[in-house]
Amino acid sequence: MPVHRYVFGSVSVGAGKYMKIHTGRGTDTATDKYQGRRAYVWNNDRDTATLTRSNGARVSSCSWTKPGAGHTYC
Repeated sequence: MPVHRYVFGSVSVGAGKYMKIHTGRGTDTATDKYQGRRAYVWNNDRDTATLTRSNGARVSSCSWTKPGAGHTYC
């Protein structure tokens, strides 16, 4: 299975704050980042999103397995 990566520029998410990562196109804001992809990268039945620091250290990860759920917040 291919690994898709999205590399942020200089981004900081404060404690208790959030950021939504969108696969498609849009305009980046302080709380929403858009990858600008034209094709889907998420599986329909299961997948995992992992947030890592530039040095490779894992910050957070979430997975979902419920088909037909639409979207998931991690």
